[in-house]
Amino acid sequence: MQDKNLLVVTWTAFPPTSGSGVILSNLMEVFDPNKIVLAGAYTPGSKIEDYTKPKYPFYLLGNPELAKKKGSKFSKWLGYKKVLSQLLEIIEKHNIDVVLGVFPDEFYTYLGCKAAKTKGIPFYSWFHNTYLDNRTGFLKLLAKRIQPEIFNSSKKIFTMSIGMNEYMTSSYPFYAKKFEALLHGFSIPEITKEIDVSLNEKSLKFLLTGNINHSNKDATERICKSVLSHDKTSELHIFGRNSEKEWLDMGIRGERVFIHGFVPLNVLISRFPEFDIMLLPHGFEGNFSRAEYLTIFPTRTIPLLYSGKPILAHCPENTAISKMLKKHSCALQVNEKSTDKINIAITELISSESLRHQLVQNAFTASKLYDVNTIGQKLKQELFK
Repeated sequence: MQDKNLLVVTWTAFPPTSGSGVILSNLMEVFDPNKIVLAGAYTPGSKIEDYTKPKYPFYLLGNPELAKKKGSKFSKWLGYKKVLSQLLEIIEKHNIDVVLGVFPDEFYTYLGCKAAKTKGIPFYSWFHNTYLDNRTGFLKLLAKRIQPEIFNSSKKIFTMSIGMNEYMTSSYPFYAKKFEALLHGFSIPEITKEIDVSLNEKSLKFLLTGNINHSNKDATERICKSVLSHDKTSELHIFGRNSEKEWLDMGIRGERVFIHGFVPLNVLISRFPEFDIMLLPHGFEGNFSRAEYLTIFPTRTIPLLYSGKPILAHCPENTAISKMLKKHSCALQVNEKSTDKINIAITELISSESLRHQLVQNAFTASKLYDVNTIGQKLKQELFK
């Protein structure tokens, strides 16, 4: 197998602060930096100068200022011709042999598809979310045209979890042979010492990480309030981009709530040993489609699997994340919208050291499925065959 020149087109290309951005950044690190190029949008709310530039070349397409403005999901289409022209120039400049379009956003995936088609080179797509199934109004009408074109043009349609792959295969049987799961990739550490699941003596410390939106807001509010009500000394430590006001609006407040803001993944990992229990909420309801709630697979899950601490998950049954956690017995799950059940689960985790140890051991084993080197090799075998 010989490496080819690969162009990856996505939405939040750089800096890699979004979930899909982090996953893509991890994966691209296992490719030859002289044979891979990244192109896409500026990540809103981030300062490029705060991040180390990758060894491979990357291009920010269109007008970065538009990405910062409300309504950009519509206004960016005004830059269609400009972005397509930029992509065609990149393909020429770097002698690109194959294009991978990564979907958390239709504009850049579609333009990657059009550029590959124009140049007569292979195109692959990788869906981190559902598309047509999670659009309404004008954007749904647009999706009815764009999704079939992306599906038809893709030599392979990668999906970001086994659960999502099952859903897409069932929903779009005509393309069933094209769908293939390509999991989130992380650099998974080796277990170098005994698992320590002892608890902080003065107060239990719970960790919640990730951005809160309609994919998880209702479950997050329940699990946080349960933690704070369970014991008057327990501490809730929150890492993510949501503001203090957003937490106050959800009723998450008090001297035992510590809002640390967003920190890079390596900093977060270095702090894992400080905490006792990791929280993993997944939405039961909100303004996303049913398909989206069934298939979302939170990026934060993988670092929690190798955190060395037990995971308390609050998520609906039969979702992609719930199925994975159940299959590998790597988290204590509460699958009902019940604060009482969450409190019972917290008590169970606190009272049973053997349960905590077994969950952590199983989580370490499950995390190896997401080793970025293995996933990168799988992708190379498909793209470069």
